[in-house]
Amino acid sequence: MPKGKKPTTAIDAHVGARVRMRRIQLGLSQEKLAEPLGLTFQQVQKYENGKNRIGAGRLVQIAHVLQVYPPYFFEGLEVPADGGGGAGGKILDDKFGVLDPLKELLAHRDGLALATAFNSLTGHEPRAVIVRMAEMLAAKEARS
Repeated sequence: MPKGKKPTTAIDAHVGARVRMRRIQLGLSQEKLAEPLGLTFQQVQKYENGKNRIGAGRLVQIAHVLQVYPPYFFEGLEVPADGGGGAGGKILDDKFGVLDPLKELLAHRDGLALATAFNSLTGHEPRAVIVRMAEMLAAKEARS
């Protein structure tokens, strides 16, 4: 590791995942996020994957482009008892009350598309069919 460069942690990965989730929610490509920040899409990719940590000033810039406040990136973060990047500790409050499975769903392009399509359905029966189909597929995959 280069001198002076600190290794990334689980916190960096969490922040990067939140950047990715919000970018996808807004329908932005990595290139479209990188452009106003003066970055390459590869740098955005490294931030999103948690391979590079995001400095405070850069995080404020990203928050501005993604139309959120900086604390958004820390919501749902498990803060280790030792204050480092390890596991075990307190989960920060999520002011939106979003459950972890929902966060995971919306962090993927297909999940966001599914949620958008599901929300456009107005009747209970079509929604119930989609839920049953997803549960059947998940059960089949779990058996494989």
